[in-house]
Amino acid sequence: MLAKDIKGLIQSKYAEARENKALFFNDGDTSTKCNSENGMMYWIRFVPTLLTKPEKGDTPANSDPLGKHEPELLVLQDMDVVEREYKLVLNKFPIMPNHSLLITNAYKHQNDMLIPSDLSKCYALLQQVDTATERHFIIFNCGPESGSSQNHKHLQLLQFLDGFVPFQDRLCNDIEPFLPSMKLPPLQDKFVSFAHFVVPLPELPTEEYLMTCYISLFEHILAFVKDNNEKNEPPVSYNFILTKEWMCLVPRSSIRAQTLPVGFNSIGYLGLVIIKEEDTLLKVKENPDIIDTLLLECGFPNAMKLKHQTF
Repeated sequence: MLAKDIKGLIQSKYAEARENKALFFNDGDTSTKCNSENGMMYWIRFVPTLLTKPEKGDTPANSDPLGKHEPELLVLQDMDVVEREYKLVLNKFPIMPNHSLLITNAYKHQNDMLIPSDLSKCYALLQQVDTATERHFIIFNCGPESGSSQNHKHLQLLQFLDGFVPFQDRLCNDIEPFLPSMKLPPLQDKFVSFAHFVVPLPELPTEEYLMTCYISLFEHILAFVKDNNEKNEPPVSYNFILTKEWMCLVPRSSIRAQTLPVGFNSIGYLGLVIIKEEDTLLKVKENPDIIDTLLLECGFPNAMKLKHQTF
């Protein structure tokens, strides 16, 4: 059972933390663009404060920043008042207001797979914070190339920009929920460059149903990476995205793109693009279609476009 009024607690703690300068938020340049070829929407945000955020490898091996007690950022020590598996804290380097982290109280590694309670708690949290006008999503960056900066297992809660429609919404529109299998593969948008696997969800899915969807999508990623990755070295890196309406997994090959100095985690594969350097921002604004190339460079080619398809 989740604590009550989590959304209100997040909002009040965020206002307090921002006033006390306990987090680093920048109201920088924000714009919305649309890819002229595939229709994918991009929310482009300039966040130079992220240049000071530690990246993968910057933290000493024995250090655990997410395990530290930071009362100035703590929303709830026990998000679940019964099982007490997760604490809820504000992101010290938020990309938007109220950006929060779900962190395991007991140390678990970020390369570990999600477990049933992860999924059920995340879905319950989305149910509690979503309203008729405000919609949220939860992400999990798993594996060395996924874009995660910390090894302590954590998920992230964020809110969609008003009017923003991720391509996964269009993909799942008017599709009845189903459990993917090798005979009935997950949904894929043939127009975007990168590999991705999406499944629509029913209303109020059970913990078992969510886990079955997750395992099935993960198995598709394993099979896909095995066939299309020359390195084929474990662990497999992927991004996980969950809304109340669908679940999406994206296999990853690299943290950073080659064409421009841009890195992605899960939010990039929703179309939320975070830029740290001003010259890069100008190039992306001049040619937003290049984002599709950058996403491909950090992922794998769309399975529907490969000559040899796994599925």
